[in-house]
Amino acid sequence: MEILVLDDERDAADLLSAVLSLRLHGASIRVAYTGKDAVAAGTAQPPDAAILDLEMSGLDGEGVARALRSAFPSKSASG
Repeated sequence: MEILVLDDERDAADLLSAVLSLRLHGASIRVAYTGKDAVAAGTAQPPDAAILDLEMSGLDGEGVARALRSAFPSKSASG
């Protein structure tokens, strides 16, 4: 399972990533601190799930979700 974590607060993103790694053995957790980096990571290897910060300056979690949905419409759980 591939999980993408996006948060511009590095400590929060890193903590969430660590907790997910401990709880979801075998999962690949990727962390991004900017919306641009999250889109790049998500388009390079589409995640099975994404936890996205919705209140960020610039490209926020909603924008990242839209970009990933449009890049991979067959993986989208909701449209």
